[in-house]
Amino acid sequence: MSEPTRDFNNLRADSAGKSEAEGELPNAAKRNGPERTTPEEFFRGVEVGHPDGIQCRVTRGGANGDLNDHIWNTRMGKDFAQWFAEQRNGSEPAYYSIAAFRCGAVSRYKGRTRGNAVAMRTLCLDIEGSSKKYAKPDGPENGYPDGAAAISAVKGFVKATDLKPNFMVDTGSGGFHLYFVLPEFISPSQWLSRAQALVALAKKTGLKIDAPCTTNAAQIMRAPGSIHQDTGKEVIAYRVRAEPYTLEEFDRLSYEPQLSLPPDAQSEKSVGNDIFGGTEYSKFSYAHAAENCPAMALAAANNGRGTSYPVWILAIRTAELSIQGRPYSCEISRGHPDYDEANIAKKLDSLTGGPAGCAAW
Repeated sequence: MSEPTRDFNNLRADSAGKSEAEGELPNAAKRNGPERTTPEEFFRGVEVGHPDGIQCRVTRGGANGDLNDHIWNTRMGKDFAQWFAEQRNGSEPAYYSIAAFRCGAVSRYKGRTRGNAVAMRTLCLDIEGSSKKYAKPDGPENGYPDGAAAISAVKGFVKATDLKPNFMVDTGSGGFHLYFVLPEFISPSQWLSRAQALVALAKKTGLKIDAPCTTNAAQIMRAPGSIHQDTGKEVIAYRVRAEPYTLEEFDRLSYEPQLSLPPDAQSEKSVGNDIFGGTEYSKFSYAHAAENCPAMALAAANNGRGTSYPVWILAIRTAELSIQGRPYSCEISRGHPDYDEANIAKKLDSLTGGPAGCAAW
């Protein structure tokens, strides 16, 4: 297999509906675009590799046909790509877990929860291009009418951000999954802050995505090599960028300065300046900043249980100004015995100025 092209702008979607026998790559690219890769190569690229965590293959099971039948790679040390290839049945829909989960906490029908996730290695974007979903009342808000429109939007996102996916998966329904791969696994909290930044970046550039899919640590994604249940088409993976993203490179491309510091806060360094650098107030992630500031982490711990009033004020204002926004202000207050969402909204509306600086924390 030749070295994959780096020119994402060559990507085309006008081959939809043509077979490989006709000399086309289905639904995604000419041969001068991203190069088709094997399911084994894909799974080797997205394997988490945590020493105490396991990933799974998920299929439909039970009387209702729900996605709840889990087969876990419990043979620790077994190559995930090889293991998944052994489990794969190309005649049925199949999914896989993007996170690794605590081995003793999962079973065939339960345990795949956010709380049981121990490590992550990829960040994902789900772009819908299904005409069936687009026909629903909220379809135009959440996706694109077909694969050509979806891939055109993806190209626009890549051009605007310079974030090329390491892998692109054609789901078989007209949609695409984009994968940004890190060189090694990170913790769920480190992953979540970057997933939220990726959602914010997609929103800023106008890319329509399934945002909960990006930020859910328990998310499962369609497995290359399996079959889409509605169209009968194979799920196909393409490699776009060979090198994984370092955390520094991914953060540089996904966290962008967006706002100027308000006049009444210009004399004080902001959280964005102290942690991310620069002379302007940067749009930041509270969760990511808390990785570098124990006081911020403590203020958000246990959803606000035991947080004193002055610290609570710092926390909710800083959270509201971050990419997580007001919902996160409520989330880090929910555990306090006096929690009341209406009162928090009223308090936040009364606060002004930039995020609290290090001296205040």
